[in-house]
Amino acid sequence: YYKLPKLSVFMLIILSVIIAEVIATGLLFYNMKFSNTTPTVNIFLIYCISWFTPVFYLIFGVLTSHILSTEYENNMWSVLLISDQDKIRVVFNKYIVTFIMSILMILIFAVIHMVFSSLIIGHLPNLISYVYILVSFFIGSLAMQSIQFFLGLAIPNKVYIVGISIVISILYILVHSYWIPFKIPEHLINSKGILNTNRITIFDANFIIYTLYS
Repeated sequence: YYKLPKLSVFMLIILSVIIAEVIATGLLFYNMKFSNTTPTVNIFLIYCISWFTPVFYLIFGVLTSHILSTEYENNMWSVLLISDQDKIRVVFNKYIVTFIMSILMILIFAVIHMVFSSLIIGHLPNLISYVYILVSFFIGSLAMQSIQFFLGLAIPNKVYIVGISIVISILYILVHSYWIPFKIPEHLINSKGILNTNRITIFDANFIIYTLYS
């Protein structure tokens, strides 16, 4: 954790979340004008999560490169792995740090989105539904987090890790909704159902199936 440039990371997360919220707001207004979309708290939340997801993958890749690939650059893996520390424990500790940082990103998103929701829609999300959506998003992102973490262990150069994360973020935006693991958060939340009906169904079949996938 102390190897992370904490202030820079914190500011990067805040800035990225704000950018995602602004893009989602612009898209919502565009659809309101040209597609007769009715703005609601739930629909706005889905728009924002859809743009936050690629941002989340990108920032997670940057954090992973700092936590894992930095050890290659400093030739520290050999030191860590011949020390008295158990190898699995060393890797597990690093995973716990990335796990905590991903939770921090979602908490920052949660706070900023409430501000945007209040300003744009004029209402705050229902607390129970909001927590359910965010927890669902986190569970759905575990699949891609694990893939990125594994790549960080396997690839020594942090530039490649960041590059792969950029590709993952772009693919999330471009690929079909049935592609897995890119779209697991979208399926787990049942984004299409919320956009079509403006209703959040808690613990439905999608939640169970895609939780198991993730």
